[in-house]
Amino acid sequence: MLTHRRKGIGARLSDVGENGTSGSGIQLHLDATAPNALTDAEGAVITADEDSIARWLDISGNARAFSQATTNNMPVIENGVLGNVGVKFDGVNDFIESGEFYTYVDSTFFIVFKNTNTTGTETLFSDRGGNNNEQLLIRTSGNYLKMLAKDDGGNTIGEITPDSTSGIDNGVAGIIKLSASAGTPTGSVSANGTAFKDATQASYASDTAFGGNAEDPTIGARNSGDLSPANFFAGHVLEVAIWPRVLTVAEMNKLLKIASLRYGLTVSTLT
Repeated sequence: MLTHRRKGIGARLSDVGENGTSGSGIQLHLDATAPNALTDAEGAVITADEDSIARWLDISGNARAFSQATTNNMPVIENGVLGNVGVKFDGVNDFIESGEFYTYVDSTFFIVFKNTNTTGTETLFSDRGGNNNEQLLIRTSGNYLKMLAKDDGGNTIGEITPDSTSGIDNGVAGIIKLSASAGTPTGSVSANGTAFKDATQASYASDTAFGGNAEDPTIGARNSGDLSPANFFAGHVLEVAIWPRVLTVAEMNKLLKIASLRYGLTVSTLT
């Protein structure tokens, strides 16, 4: 019965965005509770608490797994998180990463997570930055969820922060949308259906258009390009999905409904 429920929820999530428009479908879907989703360094399926995760398989059909080759940097399994399987990051040195597969221009990110540290700044999702690369960061800051975008010179060109405390330590279905053009991103962040600022917040003028391929997307830490990973995330990630466009409000509300049914989260309706 439980396995059937998991498959049903996953199928509906993958259906979001399949509206007949070329390239509109889901590009990545990581689901820790999906059958055979988590494997060890030898490729064997793992399910027990504290098993080290070498690979988190993508079930979107696009074969974009996230992995970690160094045992000391591997997250581990924890069962029973929000009634499902959680990928547990220790906040010290755990992270997983994948290869280039999406661009900054017009994207929607859906992340279900539960953090255990509400006092510091941690990075939930990032892609490669450094001295000469653009970067997108989805971060927890204290008890908030925020998005930060940088241009290829490392300048902050967009930062979307919450207007009020979001309560992310109790479990969150976060939806982050980004529309970028001419170096000035616009977007929004919501936690369980509570929307934060939706505005252009340009702290610096970008010297080039903000848009291009994102390199080495990373879960659990800030990928700083030529520097060591930093701002490690402490908590659990249960599900991650990315679409190559801004989803409609109706589609985002569908995601929230799925999160409510599957993870027992109390959500609001986006308008």
